[in-house]
Parts: sequence; C-alpha cells; structure tokens
Amino acid sequence: MNNALKLSIDLDAEIRKIGQKQHLNQAHFLVQLVRHAIKRGPVAIHIQAAAERVSLSHDGAPLPETEWDLLTTLLIPGASSESQQRAIETLELEHGIAALAALLRFPETSLSSGGRALIGRHGVFETQAGPPATRGFRFEARRPPSTLRRERAELAFYCAGAHTSIFYNGRPINKPIQLENQLLAVDINNEHGRGQVGVPLAGDLCALSFAKQGVRFGVKQFIPLDGMLYHGHWDSGLTGYEPNFDRSVSQGEAALRDQARWLYARLGDYFAQMDDGQKLRVKKILFGLQADDWAAQYGGLPLFHSVRAAFALSLRDLRALAAQFGAVPFAMAARRDAPAAIPRLLPEDLHFLRHEHRLSLRPLNQRRANPWRRLWTRLSRRRPAPAQALPAEALSGPERVLLQALNRDDQLCRFAFTEAGCGLSQDRSGRKRIWLSRRHPRVVLAMERCLADPAAAPLIKYQLMDLASAERRRP
Repeated sequence: MNNALKLSIDLDAEIRKIGQKQHLNQAHFLVQLVRHAIKRGPVAIHIQAAAERVSLSHDGAPLPETEWDLLTTLLIPGASSESQQRAIETLELEHGIAALAALLRFPETSLSSGGRALIGRHGVFETQAGPPATRGFRFEARRPPSTLRRERAELAFYCAGAHTSIFYNGRPINKPIQLENQLLAVDINNEHGRGQVGVPLAGDLCALSFAKQGVRFGVKQFIPLDGMLYHGHWDSGLTGYEPNFDRSVSQGEAALRDQARWLYARLGDYFAQMDDGQKLRVKKILFGLQADDWAAQYGGLPLFHSVRAAFALSLRDLRALAAQFGAVPFAMAARRDAPAAIPRLLPEDLHFLRHEHRLSLRPLNQRRANPWRRLWTRLSRRRPAPAQALPAEALSGPERVLLQALNRDDQLCRFAFTEAGCGLSQDRSGRKRIWLSRRHPRVVLAMERCLADPAAAPLIKYQLMDLASAERRRP
C-alpha cells in the first residue's frame, strides 16, 4: 500500500473517532458547544430543540479566523495529510475540538459564523455563503428524537451555574450551584475563581466538583490520607482554552483545601450550637483526623459522654482524671447516681484514647458497691492474649489477593488475617496492625469485592479499618 494513501486513511479515521469519543453521551455535545460559546463572551446562549433537530446560537464574538481555517482544512477535501495533521494538533492545543466533534457527531450538521457556513451531509462537507454576518456562531444538527429527552437534563446539570444566561426553548436554565447537606460551609472568592467548601453531614469520601465560567467539567472523589473530610465546588475564573483544565483544577484544589483547613480550625466555635447527631458526626470526623496539634486544637471540645450527660467531657478533662487517679476511670453505661466527672466511653473512644493519645483507662465494675476496689488486679486478669497472624501458607487465594491489595505501598499500617476476631493493635515503632477475622461476613464480602474490582481496594481498606476500630474485642 502507498504510504501517503495509508497516512490519509489513518488520519481520516482519527478525525472520525473525535466525533464518537469526545462526548459522554448523545446529548453531551451541547454542553461542549455551550462551553465553546462562552469563550466568545456572549450575553445569552439560545438552544432550540425539536423532535429531530437542534440548534445553538449566541450573541458573542464569531469564531476566530484561525479556528475556521483549521476546520475547513480538516473537513473540506483537498488538503494534504501533513496539513491536516498540523491542523488537528493546532486545533486541539489552541481552540479545542468541540466544534469539530459536533460537526462529525450526526449525519446532517451545519456551522455558520461571520457570513459563511460549513455544511455536512453524511460525512461530506462543503462551504457556503452563510446568513448575513451576525454576532457569534450558529450550530444546527439533525439528530435522533431519543436525544431530546436527555438534552435538558444534561444542560441543567452541567450548565446551570453558567455566568452567561442560557435559554432552552425560550426558558432559562440558570440556577446557582450550592453545596447541600453540610455541617458547616464557607464561600470562597479570590483572583482565581469562586466556590464553596463544607464539612459533610454524611459519607467517608472527599468530593470535589469543578466548573469553568460556571460550566461543570469534572468531579473528583478520594479518601483523605490525613482524615480531613470535606466537600467542595470550584468555579474557575480563567477565560482561555485549557486542553485538560490543568490550571483550573490545580488552583481549585489548593483554594478548597486551604478553606477546608480554615473551616476545621473553627469547628469548635460552632460545636455547642449543634444537636447530638451533628456532634456525633464531628466526633467521628475528628477521631480520624491526623494532626500534630490535635490535642491543642480540639482537646477542649466536649466529645465524650459522662455517666450523666452526653458530650460533657473533653480530652483535657480525661487527662486531668488520669493525672489524679493514674488512669482514666470510666463506665460503659449511663448511671445517674454516679459522679458527673466519670466518663461513659464507647468502644471507638477506647481505641482513640489508647492508641492515639496513649491514655491508660480503668473500667469500673458497676455491679460492686465500691467500684474502685482492686481495679488494677481485675484489669491484669482480664488482659486478652495478643492475636497471632496466620502464616502465608495457611491463607487461601482470595485472602492473599486481599492482603496484597491492602498492604501495597502502605508503611503506616499492615493488615493480617487471624483466627480470632477483628481488631487493631500497635507495635513499639508506632505502626498499626489491623487484624481481620477470616470468618467475619464483612471481611468475606471485602474479599469478593476485591476479586471483582481491584480498583476498589482503597475504599475497601478504609471500610475494614472502620470495622476493626468498631469491634469491641481488641486483639
């Protein structure tokens, strides 16, 4: 085969793939065109949709001459393969391929701007004199009727926060984007953009959404390594074209994290105003927060129950009890006739105080008339034997796969299987050991999920750490 002919065929296939893979679904091309139109500075964007046809127009600046020339080089027959290759590279870097992909999306399309038009019918394009020169550009397409049902929902989700007014069949779709279901939230407005960040009421993942000029372009979810859980939305103020939105994302992530850190520093200011459910959520989040100054920053918050009231004692109160009695005396149940200073600790409290703050704890035997008598003797007799890790040769195939996924690139904690129950311990170097019971139903389910979807390992790891912390028996 002639090399020049082969290059032309391969390039033509590459251009066609753009029309197929650029969009998330059949309706998403309109979102890409809205984003492309906003760069031209319009006051309003109008979208008209009927059963088989759709059009988009705006009143901003027309397409740049360079973009129009690149489109005609790629779509009108006659250009050399070398010219087309340079054209597609330049188009991707300088203008984006929203217009090109939309023209290639359907069998019948047209794009008019500046008194000229590109007309496409079943993959064959030609230039014609367009409507008299007006502002902006106009795109039209003949598309399947099934697309109509998804277009408004797609535009409402991605483009509702746009700074430009957008009308779909004459009705505005603009609606400010606000975070919902947050304990606390704060607005951001700086030279790079604007947004909002908050501490979520539920969930164990950070969730960030990103927009540019009000049009969404991405969502990011992740497990926070330092435990600082937050949700946020960032709307970049950058106006130029970005191939991968790199600057918008990096500036947004930095701004959201800075404001989340500021918000966490002020959780204590609002703690007293929260109800018990909200306080419990704050407590769970703070117990997972890795911070060198944790005790200084949150040690005064009443995160712990007393035997008489909920959320009555702080870490400083417990340390004062430990200094007075040599260990923190505590009960596991409420008792109205006991001293108000005695804490009522939950299983997660015990793990947190022992392993994160090295506090000695002394359980009270509430069945005795004098619960203080012989406490240390009883505590030494009830100390459980250390758990034993199962050797590699005793593990099944799914168990080995799960351990390999959980222990990969993690030097702070190690997972191991045991015949005993799930639990957590810590060695002298400070590294945690997470013990997994091979018979626990949630561990068995985690093995099945890891085999089916190895990419879910980070989330599985976080869930198993919660399981180990929640178990009453500590190996």
